[in-house]
Amino acid sequence: MLSRVLARIKNALVVCFLVLAPGVEAQTTVDLSDSPILASGRGPASNLLLSLSVEFPTVGAAYRGTTYDNNLRTLGYWDSDTCYTYVTTGLPTALTANQPGTGAPAGYFRRSRAATNFQCGGAGEYSGNFMNWAAQSAIDSLRYALTGGDRIYETASQTILQRADIPTDFYASGAYFPRKSAANANLYTPFTGTVYIVSCRYVVYIGSASAGSCGNPGTNGDKAVLRAAVEVCNSIEGPVRTDLCKLQPSGYYKPTGLMQQYADKIRFSAFGYALDSGNARYGGVLRAPMKFVGQYAYDSAFNRITNPAPEWDATTGVFADAPLALQAGTTYSGVANYLNRFGRVTRASTALTTALSSATMYKGNDPVGELYYEALRYIQGQAISPQVLASNGTFTAAMYDGFPIYTSWLSAAVPDPITSVCQNTSIIQIADAYTHNDKTIPGNSRTGGSGDSARSVGTGEPNAVTWTNTVGAFEVANPAPSTSLTSSLGTTNTGSSNAAYYIAGLAYWANTQSIRSDKPNIRVKTYVINVDENGNGTVTSRERNQQLYLAAKYGGFDNLNNDGSPFTTPPSGAAATTKWASGVDDNGFPLPKTFFLASSPQRMINSLRSAFASIARSTGTLAGGSVSGTRVTTTGTDAFVSRLDAQNDAGTVVAFTLTLNASTGAVTVANSPKWNATDLLTGNTLVSIPPRDPATRKIVTTQTDGTPIDFAWTSLDSAQQALFNKDPDNGTVDNLGLRRVAYLRGSRVDEVSKGTTASPKPFRDRTSLVASIVNSAPIYVGRKPSQAVAGDGYADFYRNMNRTPVVYVGTNNGMLHAFDAATGAEMFAFVPKALVEKLPATTSPNFVRQPMLDAPPVIAEAQVAFTGSASDWRSILVSGYGGGSQGIFALNVTDPNAFSANTSSVLWSFTDIDDPKMGNLTSSPKILKFKTGASSYKWFVVVPSGYNNNVVDTPVSGTPVRHDASNQSALFLLDLTKPASASWSLGSNYYRIDLPTSFQDSSKANALLSPGAELGVNGEVRNLYAGDIQGNLWKFNFSSATLPFTNANVLAFGGASGKPLFTAKDGSGNAQPITIEPVVGTAAGRTNLIVFGTGKFVEGADTTVANYKQQSMYGVWDDLTNTNASRTAARSELAQRAASSTGTTFSVSGADFVLGYPTNSSKKKGWYFDFPGTSAGERQVTNLAVANSFVYFNTLSAVTPSVNACAAYGGRQCAVNGATGLSSGSTCDLSSDGFLPAPMAIEPDVDIQTAATGQGYAVRSSTPLILTFVGSPTEGASNASAGKPLAKLGQTTRQQTRRLSWREIVDYDKLRESYK
Repeated sequence: MLSRVLARIKNALVVCFLVLAPGVEAQTTVDLSDSPILASGRGPASNLLLSLSVEFPTVGAAYRGTTYDNNLRTLGYWDSDTCYTYVTTGLPTALTANQPGTGAPAGYFRRSRAATNFQCGGAGEYSGNFMNWAAQSAIDSLRYALTGGDRIYETASQTILQRADIPTDFYASGAYFPRKSAANANLYTPFTGTVYIVSCRYVVYIGSASAGSCGNPGTNGDKAVLRAAVEVCNSIEGPVRTDLCKLQPSGYYKPTGLMQQYADKIRFSAFGYALDSGNARYGGVLRAPMKFVGQYAYDSAFNRITNPAPEWDATTGVFADAPLALQAGTTYSGVANYLNRFGRVTRASTALTTALSSATMYKGNDPVGELYYEALRYIQGQAISPQVLASNGTFTAAMYDGFPIYTSWLSAAVPDPITSVCQNTSIIQIADAYTHNDKTIPGNSRTGGSGDSARSVGTGEPNAVTWTNTVGAFEVANPAPSTSLTSSLGTTNTGSSNAAYYIAGLAYWANTQSIRSDKPNIRVKTYVINVDENGNGTVTSRERNQQLYLAAKYGGFDNLNNDGSPFTTPPSGAAATTKWASGVDDNGFPLPKTFFLASSPQRMINSLRSAFASIARSTGTLAGGSVSGTRVTTTGTDAFVSRLDAQNDAGTVVAFTLTLNASTGAVTVANSPKWNATDLLTGNTLVSIPPRDPATRKIVTTQTDGTPIDFAWTSLDSAQQALFNKDPDNGTVDNLGLRRVAYLRGSRVDEVSKGTTASPKPFRDRTSLVASIVNSAPIYVGRKPSQAVAGDGYADFYRNMNRTPVVYVGTNNGMLHAFDAATGAEMFAFVPKALVEKLPATTSPNFVRQPMLDAPPVIAEAQVAFTGSASDWRSILVSGYGGGSQGIFALNVTDPNAFSANTSSVLWSFTDIDDPKMGNLTSSPKILKFKTGASSYKWFVVVPSGYNNNVVDTPVSGTPVRHDASNQSALFLLDLTKPASASWSLGSNYYRIDLPTSFQDSSKANALLSPGAELGVNGEVRNLYAGDIQGNLWKFNFSSATLPFTNANVLAFGGASGKPLFTAKDGSGNAQPITIEPVVGTAAGRTNLIVFGTGKFVEGADTTVANYKQQSMYGVWDDLTNTNASRTAARSELAQRAASSTGTTFSVSGADFVLGYPTNSSKKKGWYFDFPGTSAGERQVTNLAVANSFVYFNTLSAVTPSVNACAAYGGRQCAVNGATGLSSGSTCDLSSDGFLPAPMAIEPDVDIQTAATGQGYAVRSSTPLILTFVGSPTEGASNASAGKPLAKLGQTTRQQTRRLSWREIVDYDKLRESYK
């Protein structure tokens, strides 16, 4: 019987992240997810609808200044830091054939060399910075950001982007594309003096004077007539222009944008106009239905499938011309094609001398409000408005503009865009504010002007007038930057001609109200890109009075209070403006965070990047929690839980109090936290908590050589200062290192929102100074060290210790935080050496969350010297990095108040630089005692090699570090007596046990994970058991081994060429991965029973139905003889149990058996049962908890596909007897709280003891409390328990206790320690 478990786990399995280096074969690596696998892409994908008011102003100049300023860095198709020559020979045939009419220039720009301060001046050279300023249009900036740009020509190995086709009447147009000039032209062009630049169609004219017209520029084209086309991402530019170019599987680079980056997280759709410039035509039309655009899609069960209509080739990145079926007279289809190609498809062969006015090439007289409303109808699941088809007759061929128009909604070709009740849905509206006749919307009664009609309000439709008046009332009643707006906004005209403010009211309605009766949680967030017609790139009172500004302000604010007001204080206590504003405009007023000007390309692109991160937001955490004691008392025990806000890359730790009712035995969890670490660091005005002064924080790191230092600018070495002085986005020197370090220490004065247009700030906005906590977990260390440790001097060490209790946790800004467990105040933070070089990236406004310190720490007492005194002992903290780096680090946290920048506190790190077999450690290391001689012992850190030790990972500032090409797994033992100054030496201060490759399929990835331990009577390791992801359960026998530890004297069943104790395979012979720490219990005859579950959930492939395999729970016997006969050859040698469903639970039943060699049917080497939810991918991927002979575990499984499903995964809370594998009645309750991390077993401080008549002893009833720390829910979920520990009573057992008398009490301390 499993009478006592000697290994106790405290943390959930973690997920780590890694970007594979080029050249690594995918099948021999684990493609670890680059975002929280349960929180990103595993629920309903977000929807993003592009509402493109493609009226002619959208192709106006991106840079409106008429005089070139070389101090301004531009952003566009040309690389600002590059010089280009204009190529006119050897042109691709397709490019020369695409020259429209006579006089068209044949050629394109090609990279020649790097520019110096944006200057070139060589023979025939043009500055890329200059060309962006001269040629870029507003729509090009959007195309650059979203798709990488309009590809006028491409093959797998070559890409040429071209500027938008500019109407002929834009030639020298002050309102749209003004004539520009540049003095000292020899610095930026092949010419001297002052040059004048004009644009029309796809051409840039450079001349000596202002003159001419499109196709006949005269002296305004006497210097050069150039096609505004540029080759990008060639073999030279691709590796260095990382903001645009991404390496494809083909080996070539392609320009990519946000659509490619978020292709598996966001579905896209596009609305536009029928190309008709009259006022009579109503609204907009659907140009591309909502769909995934990349290689993969997700079905209704959130399983990844091959996308039947990808918009680019998965190998080459080349765009497909028609990913969706074409309609008569159309040439292209799809979201990316419509965005990139509108305006040029049907006029490719029109001569430059042919007048093509703006109203001919693009839509004129734009009804933006109607376009936006039609997009909302589509999201609502409504039918297309009858006015679309009724207005001004049917669509002509020209109106298609080469692209489909979809009129049959809610059909096979155009299904409902909303697939889940909690789908995150957004609209990006690009338009100019000078709109026309856009009032034919429900609620309208004004008919003045051509095309406007009265429209009644139908079922499910908003009253545009009412909701627009609501916006007006807000502007009047609350501090507003404009005094000219009124509460009668719904009857006020705006725009160019008889337009309304309706878009603002509709955006507010969609953001705050239930817009679908069948899916009442659906809301729509609106982002607006104003193309700044007749503007100058600033936001002033003109913009604040416009309908587009108000649509962003009221359609984009965070309705955190659920009161529909952007002006009430949010629950966090932050300023109300944080709900709707970020930064200030050019008059110093708050600027809506979802409002962008296309005439400020850099800011617009940065804002779009932030917007996409928000649109694709995810929440949830795999991190577990910790408690301040192993018993819940009537006076309260604290539980520490991490929370994650993935949208803002923010996290926190909160403390909840658990209280025992002595009368009933019930345990309650406090409704509100005792403290919140983020409040104490970042500040919370709602509860009057000021932010922490950054100067008072103790933050420690190391220099490049490992020397401990305070994290301060003056302490960094020269190499580190050089790194911090570079822009992390492009590697250019910006000399912001001092400010960057101050920002990382907690200063917020340089965050973007603190800047103005005139004085912008450089660093990313943060909502919390505690970064995201995904796979690390809070760990509590109490006032006293462990009572379960013994050794010379330890009694004095224990007696003298009276330290401050601390909660430790790792975060994804690279910091390990130490929080005072009583108050939540940060005591110190530590940044490991391996992560320092990654810190600059976290300051960028374009930063996308990546793993850094993303694994759970472990803390234990260890003897590091042998003088026999208390000073020999330390409390050691050890942690891996998860996906942040390969290796681990160690700190001395004996006295957290004394932690400082010295080698007494910062002990060492061990990485793949020290040993190439070290990989990504995603679980907790172990600190264990080993017998090293007849009567001598030492403490070691035990570390498995983890994932992907065969990956060539290249640091930011260095050369590739060592790796093990064979992917051979290993177990490391690191000697804790090693001085901090000593180097690691194999066989001297660390030992490595290499696993035989004969039991490894070399064509597949493998990884050894954390071991479970059997301890001897003196607390020393006798045996370790660890699993790998190819199903092998390895035994490491230390019962008679002495130093040096080697394969020969440690690896069981064959020494140096040992064999696993057992290989887990399902009934069909498929290997079952073991990714959790096994627990080891004592069975009959002082033998061991090793209990574990199988399954893997760390990479995208684990989420697909095709990879749903049968997974199981096992109890495998080890008779400790270490003979080959004692190995379990197959599951047939185990007693099979049956897991039978009983509705929302299942029970595990089976026949009795006797542990032993299977000489007859009653003898078995353990037990197993298969999870019944194979079709849902049920598996066991979080660690086990054990109490009173029962094993507690939580399973993971996919939810039943349903429109009501808001997350892909749920699970069950289970308990089985560890000795038999049987349940006590029904178990495995189906979770109503989503995914469940690992459970923790603690004991209520109540015992019921009943005298056994005439026997002289009592029978004790014991019921453990099983805690599961549930993370934050997906937005839209109604789970009130999210973020709180879930408390559930476990199995009650009855045990004989010691003989009782009036002077004898139960020894609670030893009982408590037995469960650690």
